[in-house]
Amino acid sequence: MAAAAAVRLGGHPRGGAVRFETSLSRILFFVYTGLDFYVVGHFFGRAALGLYKAAADLALDPARIISTVVVSVAFPAFSRARERPRCWRSNSEVVAAQLHRRRRVPGDRGAGGA
Repeated sequence: MAAAAAVRLGGHPRGGAVRFETSLSRILFFVYTGLDFYVVGHFFGRAALGLYKAAADLALDPARIISTVVVSVAFPAFSRARERPRCWRSNSEVVAAQLHRRRRVPGDRGAGGA
């Protein structure tokens, strides 16, 4: 049934439907993420839209900056970890052991217990 739908849309049975769905999802995402700006501009005017856009940018800038830094640091770190799984495993085991030692359970006489 999906192949028939892809053919009806004029695309290749394997690639046509995917391209159409991707295009449709991008259009829907664009409408979803920009709809508030259209509503504010239509109902409240250009001046209110300008203030709304400035406030939205000001509110979202910290998240954009932090995500850029996290991505630029995390990607190389995970790449190195993939190349050296033994080193990654040993580091994670050290962290787990340190966390276990810091956790104090009443009545536990083991590592770090009272």
